Amino acid sequence: MKPLLLLFGIVFLQTILFSSPLPDPWTRSHPPSLGLPGLNEPEVQEVIGEYYQPNRLPWIARVYTQSMALRTHIMDRLSFYQVPPELFFIPFIESEFNVIARSRSNAMGLWQFVDNSMAPWMVKNEFKDERLSFYQSTEAGILKLIDNYRVLGDWLLAAAAYNAGLGTLRRAMERTGLRDFWSLSRAGELPIETQRYIPKLLATAAVAQQLGRLGKVPQWVEPIHWTQIMVPGGTSLASIAQGTSTSTALLVFANRHLLQGTTPPNELFYPVTVPIPWARTMESYINFGH
Repeated sequence: MKPLLLLFGIVFLQTILFSSPLPDPWTRSHPPSLGLPGLNEPEVQEVIGEYYQPNRLPWIARVYTQSMALRTHIMDRLSFYQVPPELFFIPFIESEFNVIARSRSNAMGLWQFVDNSMAPWMVKNEFKDERLSFYQSTEAGILKLIDNYRVLGDWLLAAAAYNAGLGTLRRAMERTGLRDFWSLSRAGELPIETQRYIPKLLATAAVAQQLGRLGKVPQWVEPIHWTQIMVPGGTSLASIAQGTSTSTALLVFANRHLLQGTTPPNELFYPVTVPIPWARTMESYINFGH
């Protein structure tokens, strides 16, 4: 089954089992958060106006739905590192929460890493491409943003550097002496795509958190909580699912980075991402029944 269809199937099933009349699913899991500065900047307000158009709101709602299976994990990691929760919306605009998204520049995965930006966080070889793991790539994306922030001292600049590259931002700041995104953007010192990137990020965060009030996401969907278990190298995902009577399709969705459908045979153990309710059963099977 294709990943997108699988994810919508998961969401549909959860909607049936866990739906309630709450108007705004986002705020049930996470308090409204618009802490990053700049929401009232004219560039942001312009994009918000675009998103309120009838032909744009369905896109926000569709990607919001696509995010539901991964949202709690990403928000938990953002909270763990104490970084602004609006950074959740970077995969929203980078990949539309498609774990196997590929850009024209061959950036891959939820957080859209290219080959030369993976290190030191992820590995690609004949057995795995960890950019396709939402678990590993989320950790990598957040740590990359933190690195950007440590250098630039500002979260909007850190997010802009995620788009344009840290070197581009540093050179623009050194060239001009400007130290904030809006000044650099209006001075034409940043790539046009990056000038648009931050307004789009802030506008997406603002509109997506109010979809319930706009009548686009009327039902609450129970989140999926994920963890990782250690599995011997060379173990197939299908055998784990069969041995524990769980869903092969969901296990594959969570581990798309395992290119051959097995844990790397050249590693003694390798972490496999699973829903938390499955973890104990799978660990018992691996330790005693496999």
